[in-house]
Amino acid sequence: MKILFLTLNPIESAATRYRMLQYFPYFEQKGYECKLYTFFSSQAQKIIYSNQLIGKVNVILSAFIHFQALVNELNNYDALFISREVLPFDQSFLVRILKKCRVPFVYDFDDAVFLRARNGFIRMFENQKSIVHLIENARYVIAGNQHLLNFARQHNYNSTYIPTSVDTNAYRISMNHRHGDIATLGWIGSHSTVKYLYTLRDALRELALRHPIRLLVVGAKKKVNFPGIELVNKTWTLKEELNYFEEIDIGLAPLIENEWALGKCGFKVIQYMATGVPCVASRVGVHKEIISDGHNGFLCSDAKEWVDKISLLITSSHLREKFCFNGRKSVEETFSVQANINQYLNLFRNIGSGKPVFTISIDEESKL
Repeated sequence: MKILFLTLNPIESAATRYRMLQYFPYFEQKGYECKLYTFFSSQAQKIIYSNQLIGKVNVILSAFIHFQALVNELNNYDALFISREVLPFDQSFLVRILKKCRVPFVYDFDDAVFLRARNGFIRMFENQKSIVHLIENARYVIAGNQHLLNFARQHNYNSTYIPTSVDTNAYRISMNHRHGDIATLGWIGSHSTVKYLYTLRDALRELALRHPIRLLVVGAKKKVNFPGIELVNKTWTLKEELNYFEEIDIGLAPLIENEWALGKCGFKVIQYMATGVPCVASRVGVHKEIISDGHNGFLCSDAKEWVDKISLLITSSHLREKFCFNGRKSVEETFSVQANINQYLNLFRNIGSGKPVFTISIDEESKL
């Protein structure tokens, strides 16, 4: 069986790596031939997020010519797997192509992409309803959390939840985790999510008055500077992705409670847990499903909780070890490739038949 995986963004995107690419070796072991197509290359994506207007136009035109060539090959595949968006504009154009070629497809999403407009340049091409068109026309839909699943089932009953997962053969607990005289608090994200880190500015300033701390910020693009706090800024690179966790004593995962945040899948938390980094997160959305407060991490609702709970972790090696062990166990049982691979394989075995492959419990059905 030949499966073509399509998405907008290159391998630097977590969704591309963790919801598709990392599963390829496991799929291929079972006899599936997998190919990845990304509308934007790594270099093209850098231009899209730059100030080069002419460069952006040229990149999109070039990528679209490449996409048109791909369209002629779609019938060579037995199934398609579409992640989030494939085109930087109205996805209903893609739906029309898919209807014409009649190749069954899976639609997978791990953000509330039906809500958002992307950066200012791409926004002019976007139709938010086009995501609904993809969901409606998919043979199966996979959602990255329960909130997204509830939305998907409004438009396609044959939908299921599979969390963003890590391969525990690659993600290992680092023996370098240790608490010295200075506790290193870590945040790993992107230029679009650094706004959440700024919600902790006052709490971290208060914490710095109680304990010697430093803050490691990775991926913010623009330098973060919190007065009164020792701060280290690093540029995120794919090559160093796993190494950053070795430098962190306590991982931070702040969010702001809104509709967009409810669509987040908590992957930062999952990565912390997988590498044995004790995690403190906002009591928002999927964080409440991943973290059992006080068992495998901490949840916080206000600045006082952030200060008090991080303080507990700084002063208690026993608590850090507890979160390290329990967090890793949670990942292995629920948020690992090994725990979720069979859901994908079951889907691929049935996609040609058109039979439902996702069962719905009475509790789930009552939520529809």
